[in-house]
Amino acid sequence: MITKIYQNPQSLLCMPLLNQNIVTAIIYLENNLISGAFTKERLKIINLLSREMVFSLENASLYTDLERSEEQYRMLVNNMMDGILIIQDQKLVYVNEAMANILGYEIDEMTDKPLVSFVASEDLNMLEEYHLLSRRDQGGSNEQEIRLLHKKSGVDVIAILKIGYINYMKREGFLVTVKDITERKKAEEELRRHRDKLEELVAERTKELELKNEELNKYIKIVEQISITDGLTGLYNRRYFNDIFSREVNRAKRNKSYLAFIMLDVDYFKHYNDTYRHYEGDNVLRKLGSTIKEYTKRSSDYTFRLGGEEFGIVISRLNPEQTYNFAENLRRGIEELRIPNDKTGVSQYVTISIGVAVAIGNDYTEEDIYKLADDALYRSKDEGKNCVTMLFKEG
Repeated sequence: MITKIYQNPQSLLCMPLLNQNIVTAIIYLENNLISGAFTKERLKIINLLSREMVFSLENASLYTDLERSEEQYRMLVNNMMDGILIIQDQKLVYVNEAMANILGYEIDEMTDKPLVSFVASEDLNMLEEYHLLSRRDQGGSNEQEIRLLHKKSGVDVIAILKIGYINYMKREGFLVTVKDITERKKAEEELRRHRDKLEELVAERTKELELKNEELNKYIKIVEQISITDGLTGLYNRRYFNDIFSREVNRAKRNKSYLAFIMLDVDYFKHYNDTYRHYEGDNVLRKLGSTIKEYTKRSSDYTFRLGGEEFGIVISRLNPEQTYNFAENLRRGIEELRIPNDKTGVSQYVTISIGVAVAIGNDYTEEDIYKLADDALYRSKDEGKNCVTMLFKEG
């Protein structure tokens, strides 16, 4: 082919192609044979042709942009981590790569298949009750947790389906996004099992600790009881007497109520030990302790072994006459035990002497009432033993 190049064209036309007053191209025409080739009539034709050219260029550009945009959209959808399904007439018309991977299929293995063929049988009713993919009036979007069937038999995929209405390829359909939450569910289940196991262990340990605490509290109470109890008679000991006596004195003074402190000891106890030996002497003290307990059953009564054969009783809310009668009944009760104690000159049985101090008001101290009871006891001793002496303090 021979191309002839003309250096000096006879006619020349150069004009812009406009679209909405924007230059989209420039048309350049030459005629090398004659001058004045581009007449007014020919320019009209050229203008008409140029408009068609502008429209053609614009359509070509738009189509190219559309193809490029669609390709980018497809790449975006295919590269999403979540599965994407488009369903029309109950069948999958579009499946992205992520969705196929979630269920272990190839894309073409899922396309044109109904969604229900990938749903676990136990969830089919739920899918139907939920009216998924059957109505347009469901609203903007709906979510549902559901079990999907993996291609590998026996493997379930737990997923969240989010369904929305879409117009795809000029037809109504549903856009379904699928989020695989299988691993999350496994982690949650494992966490729940660990939590249940931990709660079980905590409950067991708590029960074990409660039992140990109960046992410990029992031992503590036993130790506390031992620490305040006289081992021979079972009555409170002298150390506990100091605490109780101080507390009861202060309470009686606040309330301005009667408080009685009774001291007693065994008559001729040394003679008894010398005659019957100390083993029998201890038995006498035990019997006295038991008898005193029988006579002091009120919660406000306290009994103590103060030392040796000497005992103390703190009594509240009895008037002087009632207190004296109590002491006299106790004296007779000891004698009626009929514990032999010959040759004492008082009785053929073990007896006790009692000193009673009764106070009311607030003008006295612990020492005052203790000394008063001690003085009363010595008076009983001096008056022949086996008797009760009561002294009263008011202030």
